[in-house]
Amino acid sequence: GLSNNEKTTLAQDIRDQLYRVKDTQKITLLGVQPERIYIELDNAKLSEAGYSPKQLAGLIAAQNILTSGGSVDIDGTRLTLLPTGNFNDIEAIKNLLIPLPQKTMGTPGAMIALADIASVKRAVADPPIQPVFFNAQPAIMLAIDMDTSANILEYTPRMLAKIQQINTALPAGARLEIATMQAEQVANAVYGVTRNVIQTLIIVLVVVMLFLGVRTGLIVGSVVPAVMLLSLAVMNIGGLSLQRMSLATLMIALGLLVENGIVIAEDFRQRLERGESRDEALARGGKSLAMPLLTSSLTTILVFLPLMLAVHIAGEYTRSVSIVITIVLLISWLLAMMVTPTLCYYFMQVKSAEQRRNSFSIFDPIRRVYAVILRQILHFRWLFLLLVTVLLVVAGQQMTTVPKKFFPDSDRTQALVYLTLPPQSSMHETTAVVQQASRLALDKKAFPHVKNIAAYGGFGGPRFVLSLTGGPRFVLSLTPILPTENRGFMVINVDKGEHMQATLDALKQLFTRQFPDVQAKVMRMFLGPSDANILQIRVNGPDADVLFNTARRIEKILSEIPDTIDVSNNWESRLTELQIKVNQQQAKAAGVTSADIAQSLQLYYSGTPVSIFRDGDESLPIMLRAPKRQRDDLSRLYSTPIYASQSGRSVPLSQIAEIVPITRYSHILRENLTRTI
Repeated sequence: GLSNNEKTTLAQDIRDQLYRVKDTQKITLLGVQPERIYIELDNAKLSEAGYSPKQLAGLIAAQNILTSGGSVDIDGTRLTLLPTGNFNDIEAIKNLLIPLPQKTMGTPGAMIALADIASVKRAVADPPIQPVFFNAQPAIMLAIDMDTSANILEYTPRMLAKIQQINTALPAGARLEIATMQAEQVANAVYGVTRNVIQTLIIVLVVVMLFLGVRTGLIVGSVVPAVMLLSLAVMNIGGLSLQRMSLATLMIALGLLVENGIVIAEDFRQRLERGESRDEALARGGKSLAMPLLTSSLTTILVFLPLMLAVHIAGEYTRSVSIVITIVLLISWLLAMMVTPTLCYYFMQVKSAEQRRNSFSIFDPIRRVYAVILRQILHFRWLFLLLVTVLLVVAGQQMTTVPKKFFPDSDRTQALVYLTLPPQSSMHETTAVVQQASRLALDKKAFPHVKNIAAYGGFGGPRFVLSLTGGPRFVLSLTPILPTENRGFMVINVDKGEHMQATLDALKQLFTRQFPDVQAKVMRMFLGPSDANILQIRVNGPDADVLFNTARRIEKILSEIPDTIDVSNNWESRLTELQIKVNQQQAKAAGVTSADIAQSLQLYYSGTPVSIFRDGDESLPIMLRAPKRQRDDLSRLYSTPIYASQSGRSVPLSQIAEIVPITRYSHILRENLTRTI
């Protein structure tokens, strides 16, 4: 397989090629693991050489020159002075000569190589930094954003063609896979709603012709396509895109926009039947109905106005509803005042009174049945009123059993898994859990409908669509996870929508059975600003202890409610820390300060950067730290040598400090500067 450096270089090259695709705005590389040069010290050998880590770091920095020696001007020519000694490769670092103090060797000028007292290696950052996995394998993800003015359905084929071209030239062991392609979701959503709009339009035209007659129905219905086309034109000029909400609003508006035309057509017909001429009907109809119809349209517009003025995050979704309704109804009113009367003037025909009496209508039998039913109802009116009242009460009671959601569930065939490990979990542990969970979920026997899995450690992945904190969002409705080492996130693609619920249930059982210490929230994608299945209770105040205890009591109450799952708070649980209680009297007697203690512990356990290693156009930090066997052994903490910055002498940590475990809150979050859970 490819080395980490080769993967990163290949991903950067692919990114540069994809940038050449027209309308590509931004490509972000996720999961890239930076490399370090690690110098791991052997304490015993370092002490024998008579050096402290700080002194060794100074020698390394002094040898690895990163700046020029200035320049000289010779007869108008400037020459840069470049002292040698900087590290060109790993071997140069290993062979760095360390002069030995005379008191150590007894021989002046004695030297040893750095490799004799420390191990030097080039490796990926440890612990890993926000790793990404695709189908349980380490991967580098390219999050591609197109220009906001481009059409995603036109842009995606160009990008897919480029990806296919790149795939054919990739080395063995490397391949580009699609984790999420937004164009498929857009196409399914837009084309699906577009079909519904066309079906609604046909139904409206058929109903109008059925009730008003073919000729009058055609006059009224012919204006509907014109209203829709003009509305789309105005939306395009105003920068309003076609998306779920705007298309759904067009469907709603279809039933409203025909009202103005029906009123105008019926008024024109009645005037002709009363004996008015076509010119009189044309002039008087507009004068008498213009303001009433405008008032009716404005009333409907004002009903939807709160959706546009909403300051809640839901307004990002619903704002287009009121805007589209306003556009459609005003255009409908204009055409009803201008086009519909003209069509009526030229094409409407009326029958004489004798013809109307002798004509047959398919609604005549319906009218007769309706008349019989109406007479019976009026005869038993009190019984009928009682029956209606009972039905009203029953309907109201049944409404309480209907699930209530302002936004429906998304039809995306993607399962989302939020993983929260105990607060003190390291990135190594989070990475192991995320990778193991991905492997188990790819088992075709247990999960036959899972296509692929993109998983993220420590952050929430890329943002692909406007609907999902930590990493970039991939749906606006998706709240990105807080970027911390104990959190993970998985996006599981399922083959078909009908298999979603079974897959979700199986995933919940998997995490309950295999990862009992991990809080796993398994859910489907949702529309709107938040998941309607989640209830959030906010507690705020000045005292952290009171807040935390109150939150615990609320959690207990909520967990006792039937059908409640995944009760948690965003402060999580308390975590344990090791407090180094320094005995200042003993520390000063040994010449050690609190800063010396912090610097020595930082160097041994987390590592301290001492210089920069340049490899081409890359700059890798050179880190000084203790070997893994010492870093991972808590019992060695007491004997960790603490070096005095002034004398260079070392003393064990246990002689100048004691180690006391303490607890604190893993997170203290605020809202408007007030502590809030």
